[in-house]
Amino acid sequence: MKKCPACSEYIDDKTSICPFCGENVNEVNSKPHVNLRNCPICDEFIDSTMEICPICHEKTGFKKMGNSSNVARNVDIQQTKENPDKRIKNKKEKRKSKNFISSKHKEKNESTFSGIESVSREKQVNNNKKVILKSIGYISLFLIILAGIGFAYMKYINQDGTADKVLVDKQKQKLQDELSTRMIQAESIAIKGIQKLGDTYEDYLIDAYKEYDAIEKELKENEELGINLPELETRITIVKQALIEAKNELKTQSDGLLKEDEKELAEEFIHRSEKVNSFIEDNNIN
Repeated sequence: MKKCPACSEYIDDKTSICPFCGENVNEVNSKPHVNLRNCPICDEFIDSTMEICPICHEKTGFKKMGNSSNVARNVDIQQTKENPDKRIKNKKEKRKSKNFISSKHKEKNESTFSGIESVSREKQVNNNKKVILKSIGYISLFLIILAGIGFAYMKYINQDGTADKVLVDKQKQKLQDELSTRMIQAESIAIKGIQKLGDTYEDYLIDAYKEYDAIEKELKENEELGINLPELETRITIVKQALIEAKNELKTQSDGLLKEDEKELAEEFIHRSEKVNSFIEDNNIN
């Protein structure tokens, strides 16, 4: 590689015409050093200090730099006048060189554009891959968390519904305790009626029976819990018998009072007897 003395671009050692500026490298080397520029009128290369172009003889607008460029200017003018055909030949070669450079630049631009396009496509593919991998990572993380929750739940319920069983057992125990407490309270009321602790002892028996009946219905509604109150049936039977005895006894007392001509007191016992009898019939007590 060598440097063109006219435009200072690097060219091949065997090249005689510079592909960048179109100058004959060998002739430029034989001339004194001249700083060349294109004439703004005829587009020929001339000394950059010439105020008038030696080819078209028009003003160039270049500034004169002093006596040092006069020699080059005179040499250039003299050679142009002596060999005008050479100037035409150089001009044709310069045009060919320009066309060659233009085609090379075009090829270079096309290759550069295709390279940029391929790089952009590759970059887009890489970005798509990253997005897909990121999505797969998030999905995997979600599945891992879900599996962990499922494992923890299965461990909690011991894989056989232990959690539900525990919940049912708690519900069963709570209801059983509540019903047992109510049965004890109803028993205390029934005892007052059986032992005739009061002038209207039949009311205690009726209240006790109502409470026992409510407990029995609640047991049937929660039959799936399997609550067992073995004493309930016995107590209901006892209260039923006590109500029948109370009805009969009240009827006997009312009849005795009528015989003794105690009509007002007899009516009270009749009313109490009828009340018990009506309750027994309504609840099918026998």
